[in-house]
Amino acid sequence: MVNFRKRLDTKGPEKKIDPIEIYSTLDTKVGIFALRSSQESVLRNWFDSYREQRDTILKLHTGQGKTLVGLLMLQSRLNEGKGPAVYLCPDKYLVHQTQQQADHFGIKYCLLDNRGIFPSEFLEGRQILITHAQRFFNGRSKFKVGANPVDVGAIVLDDSHSCIDHIRDSFTIKIRRREEEDLYTTLLNLFEAELKEQGQSRLVGIREGDTKAVMLVPYWAWQDKEELVSNVLMEHGDSNSIKFAWPLLSNELRDCQCYVSGSSIEISPYHNNLDLFGSFAKARTRIFMSATTSNDAFFIKELGLPRAVVQQPLVYAEETWSGEKMILDPYQISDVLHRGNIIDLYGTPKPGRKYGIVSLVHSGVSAKHWEEKGAQVISRQHYTDEDCSRKLRSCERAITLKPGCLSTATTALIYRTKAAEFWCWTRCRLPRALVTATKSIAGRPAPPLKFGLPNVSSRAWAAGSGAKGIIASSSLPEPI
Repeated sequence: MVNFRKRLDTKGPEKKIDPIEIYSTLDTKVGIFALRSSQESVLRNWFDSYREQRDTILKLHTGQGKTLVGLLMLQSRLNEGKGPAVYLCPDKYLVHQTQQQADHFGIKYCLLDNRGIFPSEFLEGRQILITHAQRFFNGRSKFKVGANPVDVGAIVLDDSHSCIDHIRDSFTIKIRRREEEDLYTTLLNLFEAELKEQGQSRLVGIREGDTKAVMLVPYWAWQDKEELVSNVLMEHGDSNSIKFAWPLLSNELRDCQCYVSGSSIEISPYHNNLDLFGSFAKARTRIFMSATTSNDAFFIKELGLPRAVVQQPLVYAEETWSGEKMILDPYQISDVLHRGNIIDLYGTPKPGRKYGIVSLVHSGVSAKHWEEKGAQVISRQHYTDEDCSRKLRSCERAITLKPGCLSTATTALIYRTKAAEFWCWTRCRLPRALVTATKSIAGRPAPPLKFGLPNVSSRAWAAGSGAKGIIASSSLPEPI
């Protein structure tokens, strides 16, 4: 007689929980390639020493494969029965790029549909949910705000410094004057007397629309009129500027600050209460991926991580470069290093050139200047990874990236292929200017310095970290 109970109790093959072993079993589209030394080292260290730690900060340079590392860590938690798992990108554009990475390596994932319904594969801890910070952190999040949040066992924040910007935005009500004139005027009139006491001339500037004129509503006036402000905001509760933040601020309005300028009014709390996002606050495993050059203070101030976590990040122990850089002003080095000459020097095609050149511009007009010299312009409308890859490998002509093209995929691609050994950043709202190179510039040898811009995307600058030289400027003078 057949014992069906015995057959039903038979267990399948045991799931691997070591991320390196998981990688070896993946069904990739291009076959299995060995993990990079940085990836293998970090994964081994995490599995041996950090896996049971609730909060972990992972630091790797751009182009060293943080995305794959994060996905493998989450898959390890799922295989161990520690799900559900969420991979959180800074924005929706990076969601698509993370999907491509997961597809490439054969890692199963799922997405929220247009109605925001959670797939059963996610809820049951069978697949990683890939989404973005705006969808996770907002007052109407499908993950729920306050009580009864969606259960999350493990979460990875990709480029956590960018994610925190979206978290701040989720707690901010920004009323733009040109879009909501009546609401703006009502709130301004409510505090006119208190603002007038601070400075009559600045208040006049605000009334006249001076965007540089900014005033802070005194905290005592704000608290005295809290109820009036609440009533005004609730009357306009259907406004996009209010409805996504109001559920987060409605019970904490008294502890908010209000800034008034000629173009907008901003209301935000002194401290963002992340406990309202229970899926994040109660997650059993939280991994914060970060660039190596970033300021870590925000991990404590904004995310409330313990100091010990910040002091002991997960890093690649064999890394020989710190990621730190130096800023130099090219025009102070030589008066020929103005924008016109830089475009002439690096925008003109040069047959036989053995290194690539990439320029980043802030507008179509600036891109036209490079195009006139022979550079290939890539715009967001015509951008594809394949097209960008092909053009980057052609060293004869410089590549000019128009606004919106400097994505993670582009920067990582440039880093991996070493297609760009010289970057030119012209008038891109950067702090002053810089130039560094291992080759001669304008007849003067430049030392192989490292450089860094704290106010610029770490992903963007890390992509140029392997370059032999970078010229960047927000204020280089035009040729006379």
